[in-house]
Amino acid sequence: MIRYCLTFAVLLCVSAWGAEKPRVLGPVDPTLAAELSAVLTASADAETAFEARRQSRRAARVASDFLNSQGYFKAQVEPAPDGLVAAIRVDPGARFRIGAVQLVGVPDGADWVPLAEGDLALPSAIQSAGDRAVARAREQGFADVVLVATRVTGDAVKSTVDATYELSLGPRITLGDVKFADDFPIHAQYRRALVPFETGADYAPSTLTELEQRMTSTRLFSLVSASLLSGGEAGQRDVALLTRSRPRYTLASGVSFSTDEGPGLTLEWTMRNPTGRGDTLVLNPSVSRDRSAMALDWSWPNALGFDRSLAFNGLIEKEKTDGFERQAETLAATLNLRVSPTLSYTLGGALEATSETDINGARDLTIVSVNGGIRLDHTDDFLNPVRGWRFDLSAEPGVLSGDASGQFIRVQSEMSAYLALDAAQSWVAAALVGGGAVFADSQLSLPASRRFYAGGGGSARGYAFQSIGPRQGGTPSGGRVLARTAFELRKRHSETLGYVWFVDAASVGQTVSDLGQGTRVGTGFGLRYFTSIGPLRADIGVPVAARDSDDPFQLYLSIGQAF
Repeated sequence: MIRYCLTFAVLLCVSAWGAEKPRVLGPVDPTLAAELSAVLTASADAETAFEARRQSRRAARVASDFLNSQGYFKAQVEPAPDGLVAAIRVDPGARFRIGAVQLVGVPDGADWVPLAEGDLALPSAIQSAGDRAVARAREQGFADVVLVATRVTGDAVKSTVDATYELSLGPRITLGDVKFADDFPIHAQYRRALVPFETGADYAPSTLTELEQRMTSTRLFSLVSASLLSGGEAGQRDVALLTRSRPRYTLASGVSFSTDEGPGLTLEWTMRNPTGRGDTLVLNPSVSRDRSAMALDWSWPNALGFDRSLAFNGLIEKEKTDGFERQAETLAATLNLRVSPTLSYTLGGALEATSETDINGARDLTIVSVNGGIRLDHTDDFLNPVRGWRFDLSAEPGVLSGDASGQFIRVQSEMSAYLALDAAQSWVAAALVGGGAVFADSQLSLPASRRFYAGGGGSARGYAFQSIGPRQGGTPSGGRVLARTAFELRKRHSETLGYVWFVDAASVGQTVSDLGQGTRVGTGFGLRYFTSIGPLRADIGVPVAARDSDDPFQLYLSIGQAF
């Protein structure tokens, strides 16, 4: 049995090695000859003249179809075997171009066909032009448009093709009411912000698409479909909305790990639409070696109009790091304004009660703060961008009372950019630069949560958490200014697997002049496993010019790209 399998494998290899494409003969320019050869199929050497003729005839049919698809409508292709070698003789003739283009049954001046005199007469382009004319008519409000006929005539002498498209437009449609299902979960008084048009607005496919996108943005539905209903007043049609609700309650979990912070576990219990406003309630406990927290978040999308959302947050957290110990309770409210697909703002306020112990001793503080932010996002994908850029800027003015008092303003910004290096977008260069500063009286002892620290998976891979920056007596004390940068060269190897080479740098100080003195650089490699919720990340970083206190490497496991 093994002998037969080996013999069969050898025969297959010999057959593949001897396979050759039919030859292309005749008055064909080299570029066209190469294109023809590319579409022909290699075959094993013919053993008889009959087999060579059969291979040649098959190649002639393929070549003729290809030439026709490229506008060579007068091409002559004939089998021309040379003994036992398959070959075809090709005379492509003139390449046809578009002559006159007419659109029948449309308003005067309508230019809905993407063909012009002199364009190559490609059959695919001629056919798609009719589909495009129908799409353009629908964009102008003619929802019932039909392509009645496409007439194509050729002139062999001039080597041109005339195309005529006849449309039946029907009436121009305006939109009526949106018909929701009886069990639609959002109460009637809160649906208005989700409908992007008023009764009587002109119909356009993009309007229904926007309606679907708005419904999808609530995250309440696994299926959304909007379509026009038949009947109604002359020229006006209601919109039928079909939805399928996601489970009202879901439970999710996530894990992370790093050599400096140890393992971490996060749970997320979600209740959708608890008040019938399209809102979401999320309970989010998390625990790791250095931090445990319980967060309760209630978000109300479109509370003040579409893309004007409210969020209320409660947080109880406890941290124990090399630099400080801290326990805090926070209440916060935030208004999120999405002005456009690329621009959004946030404005909010928070009340925090904290007890902390650090280099300044133990103290109880109350922090009242407001916060504002702006984000510009011109990337092509939120979870895994391959081109574009992002910019984030946030500011937090605050007032301290308790065992310390005073005012401060904390400002932080980051900008990242992404560039695909090849047409397949499998190689991507990503870069980030960021920084922050706290403006306050130099005598003010800032809370630990408002100082800057660096080191770890979120700032400088290769270094332990909080290991970069000022120290007092060997203990991290944090700083008032921060600068960081990062660069990644990302390679997507397959649909699910990718890898990364990275360089990170960070510096923390009390003043800007301190930053250059304490800069630390880390580098390393990482793996990415791509899922529907984003990439799973595993990075190994090593410090460049390591100090005696630095470990040889750091390992980080988490979800999402580093930036």
